[in-house]
Amino acid sequence: NMMGLSPILTFTVLTGLSVAVEMPACAKEALDDATYTLNPTCNEEELNRVCQSASPLDEEWRASNKAGTGHTDRDKPEGWYKFTKYAKRMANYPVEHSHCGATYPVWIDGDHVGRGTCKYQHVYKSHVYLGPRYRLSYVLECQCYDGDFVYYHNPDYPPTREDQTAYCAEIDPCLEGNYVRITDSSRSSYMSSALRTNTDQKDGDRWVRLMIGRQRMPQEVTRNSNCGVKYPGWYDGEMPTSVGQITSGRYCFYVEGHDDPCFESYTVENALVKQCDGFLVYYWPNTINDNGGYCIEDDLTGTCERATPIADTWRGAMQPSGSGHTDNHLPTGWYKFTAFGKRIANYPINLYHCGVTYPIWMDGTRAGRGQCVIQNIYKAAQDVKWQSGKIKECQCLNGEFIYYHVEGSIPTNNHETAYCVDEDPCLEGNHERIGDPSRSPWNTELKYPTTDDKAKERWVKLIGGKGVMPQYLPPDSSGCGVKYPGWYDGEMPTHTSQQMEGRYCFVIPQHKDPCHTAYTEEARVRMCEDGSFVYHWPQVINDNGGYCVDSDVCEAVKPLAEDWRSIHHVTEGTTYHSDRLKGWFSFTTGYRMMPEAPPPYRGSCGTRYPGYLKGGHPTPAEGMVQREVCFRRDEERSESCQGSEEIMVQSCGDGSYAYRFRSAISEAAYCVDGKMVTCSPPVVRAKYGANAAITCTTSSNQGFDSSEVEWTKLDDVNLPDASLNKMTISEDKLVVKIEDITDPYAGVYAMFIPST
Repeated sequence: NMMGLSPILTFTVLTGLSVAVEMPACAKEALDDATYTLNPTCNEEELNRVCQSASPLDEEWRASNKAGTGHTDRDKPEGWYKFTKYAKRMANYPVEHSHCGATYPVWIDGDHVGRGTCKYQHVYKSHVYLGPRYRLSYVLECQCYDGDFVYYHNPDYPPTREDQTAYCAEIDPCLEGNYVRITDSSRSSYMSSALRTNTDQKDGDRWVRLMIGRQRMPQEVTRNSNCGVKYPGWYDGEMPTSVGQITSGRYCFYVEGHDDPCFESYTVENALVKQCDGFLVYYWPNTINDNGGYCIEDDLTGTCERATPIADTWRGAMQPSGSGHTDNHLPTGWYKFTAFGKRIANYPINLYHCGVTYPIWMDGTRAGRGQCVIQNIYKAAQDVKWQSGKIKECQCLNGEFIYYHVEGSIPTNNHETAYCVDEDPCLEGNHERIGDPSRSPWNTELKYPTTDDKAKERWVKLIGGKGVMPQYLPPDSSGCGVKYPGWYDGEMPTHTSQQMEGRYCFVIPQHKDPCHTAYTEEARVRMCEDGSFVYHWPQVINDNGGYCVDSDVCEAVKPLAEDWRSIHHVTEGTTYHSDRLKGWFSFTTGYRMMPEAPPPYRGSCGTRYPGYLKGGHPTPAEGMVQREVCFRRDEERSESCQGSEEIMVQSCGDGSYAYRFRSAISEAAYCVDGKMVTCSPPVVRAKYGANAAITCTTSSNQGFDSSEVEWTKLDDVNLPDASLNKMTISEDKLVVKIEDITDPYAGVYAMFIPST
């Protein structure tokens, strides 16, 4: 370069002849760089002469995505070459062996050089058995100022000095036909592990365009999203930001049990992403492990929108069996049910339902909105849990449910099996209405003609009583018209369509536990739109068991109206009343409540051992409580008990109370509190225009309530109403004034106080 001319390099080829190849100064500088990192800028005039004189590589077999062999670049003369087809440059990504027309294709490992620069690039040739990085070598690459690429070839140097090697032309992976469309929904990040049988170890290196979800790979690991494979793969690297840009990174694979989300032993280094016009393409090499697979980033909304609808009406959980139905050949994919309750029934289904012989139902709490869970499913035969399997259930953001089905998986791998769809039990016709008053917990008479051990499994709506089942029964309960009364142990739903799960418990005589584990049943309760509830009632295990319907105990009590129960009624002699009561009762006389202190006299309440309540009466807010009844000894003013009894008490809110009695003591009776009014003189006569004075005293600490006073004529004619002006009654009802003795209603009257 002494006279400012372009340098002339001389190379010796196999023929022994010496040929002169023009070499720009920048290219010479790149060749002399021992580090292979320099990327010098070229003189435009020098570089243009090389670019214009470069020999074309225009063979179609050079395309990196074309399989084939038999070609070689070993015999090409030394000099500058440029690709004129496809992307018009050498492929800078791993190329599978036996492609580009040669057994050992040659490709660049690195980014292409920039416009007007040159660089000595790393190149590899792919081997049949040793992979795409079989042998490292170098090739000089320059990008012309017009955008073309030129390459300096020397047949004496690797990698083309061996036979069956050839340079690969980069194809534009953005063009139709140069990429593979990936539509497999099992790659979704919402897919579960081990549900997809095919992995990416043997699919071959390829450019792919992702057609589902967000049409891109996830860039961070999501441990619970396994893309249908055991080891899910994600992209770790920069993303392109402009059309035509290619960025590189690595593909990482999450292996359960390892803290590193990018398990090094399974990492694939040759990750490429290109930004096309409106979409991305990824270069997917074969995975290292046969359990690894590439993931597609997805969201639940997209998955829900793509789910295939199933509208079969024979699938209803309450539909009878049919012929010819099966899910044995249902293709793998996401599905959503559009009939009935639009979700798989999550309660046991008996044989010969849902249009098939062996219905499939789900056992578990449903996925929450925006969530996915792996559910247990069962195939019913003689045993409702005859054969088990798994299914993924997701609840979409709009409330719909979708399911991922794998063709041939257990338990759908047999004929005459199909998924059961939940039928809304709140709809009329989908439940049985139960209004039998004998199911009340307060009914202690065994009048119920049949128990629930022979009734078919069913949804029921309780239209009697409180419309719900009792949520607790004491261990010594005997009600509902059966020997073993059943109650619901679990939480109640609080909003429309919510379904809660619990258990049905049965009170067994002689057992202290009110929920005997040998007789429990699985329970489900759903709230309907009108605020009512429906219960799923299975057949009970024991033929003495029956389900109860809760009711207001105050409406089921039997009245106790005997006058002798008053604490002021004293029996003289040796004849005593003796209670033999069992059940719920309420007093209708006196204060309509038991005394809370010992009765004052021997023989009170017409019995030898009068019973009173210890511990006080509950308020309405306290509900049902347990109290003790003491039967006072046959002694004057005694406070000691001849015997006692545990009872249940509930306020009825109107001043009366409901008591559950179980009499067991002879010559004992339950007392009612009240007042005794003593008036003197008992009969008075008043002349016309005069007042008669009566002095009355009461024994009660509750005082005297004048509103109780009634006046009755002794011949059973009531006091005249206010329309008659010849007689008047005072505001406090204690004075009757007769203004005209000739009034036809004048006569003899009695003052009556009912509570006494």
